[in-house]
Amino acid sequence: MAGDLRQANAIEQDQCRNLLLRALDKEDFDRLAPHLIPVSPPGYDVLARPGEEIRKAYFIESGIVTFSELLSDGSRIGIAHVGYDGIAGWPVLLGSTNAPHEARITNAGGTTFCIDAHELAQACEERIGLRNTLLRFVRALFVQLGRTVTSSLTQPVETRLCSWTLMAHDRVDGDKIVVTHEEIAVMLAVRRATITDLLHTLEGEGLIRSERGKVVVLDRPGLLQRAGDAYGYYEAEYSRLIARFPAQDRARASLS
Repeated sequence: MAGDLRQANAIEQDQCRNLLLRALDKEDFDRLAPHLIPVSPPGYDVLARPGEEIRKAYFIESGIVTFSELLSDGSRIGIAHVGYDGIAGWPVLLGSTNAPHEARITNAGGTTFCIDAHELAQACEERIGLRNTLLRFVRALFVQLGRTVTSSLTQPVETRLCSWTLMAHDRVDGDKIVVTHEEIAVMLAVRRATITDLLHTLEGEGLIRSERGKVVVLDRPGLLQRAGDAYGYYEAEYSRLIARFPAQDRARASLS
């Protein structure tokens, strides 16, 4: 543990990719830094289960975390996801000690800064600025949750798939999204075969390339046009409250 803390103490704010950590005042970041432990959870690792005590929170550096509702038959329905824009374990910021949803790493190779949930809650009690910055993220996340419900009720699956692809693209390096068809089906609450067929359609239109366990974005502007207002509400709210997504401004990356 002493070695872990020494490693955490070496963390510099400007070296963090997580937008929440970068948005903190230096004094607020310094309060957290000694307790931030770099970890690399395996792909599809479950960080939290519904009803279980939240022991750790995770500031995502790379990869994607999906929040899902678990149904009585054991199936999952995705309701939101975050990457380097967010934190898993956010209910502790609202005074909750138990997880309301499943949180699962759904993009291989992800890295995070892990922090004891009690330590995070204590730091937020001590520093109002820290608490307010993190609560602004929760507000933005609620916008994403609301748009997920609205899109599910009013928009076709193809539109929602384009929106999901853009949101995942925002949170990865380059244009390759490491994800299975099954995980996309969970996020959009449809059959896996439906996702496979729609990905083939988008591939035929030159918007993406579908590979085994990967989706490669070829034409982001085209996806934006197809997604319409299914995409952008969370991103606009997050940019207004915290920081702009660097991915929003990037040019199309070269494919390797």
